[in-house]
Amino acid sequence: MSTRCQIGIYESKATPLKKWDVLLYRHSDGYPDSECGVVEILKKFLTYWKKERGLDDLEYCGARLLQYMCNEYDKEGADGTEGLTGILGYGISNALHGDIEYFYRIYPDAFEVYEASGDDINKFKLLQTVSI
Repeated sequence: MSTRCQIGIYESKATPLKKWDVLLYRHSDGYPDSECGVVEILKKFLTYWKKERGLDDLEYCGARLLQYMCNEYDKEGADGTEGLTGILGYGISNALHGDIEYFYRIYPDAFEVYEASGDDINKFKLLQTVSI
């Protein structure tokens, strides 16, 4: 359950993969389609956010996405009880981590799921694109 991932938010699909505007980190269970799958979390939040506010304010969207993911994580609690877990979970990044296994690229109309090879962005393999 320690599969790490990062989530980049981009102004447009044309923006190079290594030029994110916002970069978030998920410490564990970063799998696309697991029980706590990142694809479902992103799809749920981004569909709502796009409809209610739009995805043009990337910093605000990133902050609220981080808050949403932390709130969902904290509901479970480290010992199965609801509340702040206080340890690992999510963070804000300024660079790719060397141990990530998945990378998620969000842009205004979709997000992409990549299988990552650590921090070498040139070796990332596109697995799927999800429309929002």
